[in-house]
Amino acid sequence: IFAILLVMCMSVTAFASSLSEAQKELKSISKDINKAEEKLDQVKTEKAEVRNQLDELEKEILQKEQELAEIESELKQTQSELDNVKEELVKTEEELTKTQEELELLRNQLEEAIRQEKKQEKLNAERLKVMYMNSSTSYLEIIIESKSLNDLINRIDMITQMILYDLKVIDEMQRYRQEVDMKKTQCEEKEREIQNCKIEIERNKALLEEKEAEIQATKNRISKQKKEIQATQNEKEVLLEKLSAEERKVREELEQMERESLELERIIREFQEKARAEAEARAEEEARKNKENNNNNNNNNNNRS
Repeated sequence: IFAILLVMCMSVTAFASSLSEAQKELKSISKDINKAEEKLDQVKTEKAEVRNQLDELEKEILQKEQELAEIESELKQTQSELDNVKEELVKTEEELTKTQEELELLRNQLEEAIRQEKKQEKLNAERLKVMYMNSSTSYLEIIIESKSLNDLINRIDMITQMILYDLKVIDEMQRYRQEVDMKKTQCEEKEREIQNCKIEIERNKALLEEKEAEIQATKNRISKQKKEIQATQNEKEVLLEKLSAEERKVREELEQMERESLELERIIREFQEKARAEAEARAEEEARKNKENNNNNNNNNNNRS
C-alpha cells in the first residue's frame, strides 16, 4: 500500500510540475503575443504614415511636373521669340551692311562729282584765260569785228554755243552733285534708322536672353527639386517594403505563438482533466480503503465478542 501511495504521490507531483511549467510557458507566450500585437500595430501605423507621405510626395511630383511643363512651354515660346529676333537682327545687319556699302559708294560718287565739277570749273577758267591771253578782244569786240551779217550771226552763234555749253556742263554737274548729295543724305538717314532698329533689336535680344537664362534656371531648380522628391519617394518605398516585410515576419511569429498558445492550452486542459481523473480515482480508492478498513475492524470486533 505504501508503495502504491508513493507512486501516486510521485505521479501527482509530476503532473503538478508539468502543469505549472505549461502554465508558466503559456503566460510567457501570452506576454510575447501581446508584445507582437503591439509591434504589429506599430508597424501598421508606420506603414500608414509612410503611405500618407508617399501620397504627398506623389502630389508634389505631379505639381513639379506641371510646373516643368509650364516652364518648358514658356521656354519654348521665349526661344522661338529669341530665334525670330536673332533672324531679324541678322536681316537688319545685312541691310545695314548693304546700306553702308551703298552709302560708301554714294560718298565716293559725291567726291568724284565734286572733283569733276571743280575740274570743269578749272578747265573753263583756263580756257577763258587762254582766250583772253591770246586775244585782247572781248565777246563784244568779236561781234563788232564781224565782216558780214552771216559772219556776225556765226560769231554770235559760236559764242552762244560756248556759253550755253559751259553753263550746261556746270548745271549738269551741279544737278548730279545735288542728286548724289540728296541720295547720300537719304542713305545716312536710312543708316541712322537701321542703327536705331539694330539697337532696339539687340536690346530685345538681350532681354530675351536674360529671360531665357532665368527660365532655364527655374527649370533646373524645379528639375532638381523633382529629383530630390523622387529620391525621397524611393527611400520611402524602400522603407515601406521593409515595414511590409517586418509586418509579414511579425504576423508569422504571432501566428506561430498563437498556435503554440493553443497547443499549451490543450495540454493544460489535458493535464487538468487527467489530474481531476486521478484525484477522483484517488478519492474512490481512499473511500474503498476506508470502507474495507471499516469492514475489517467490524469483523475483528465481532470475533472478539
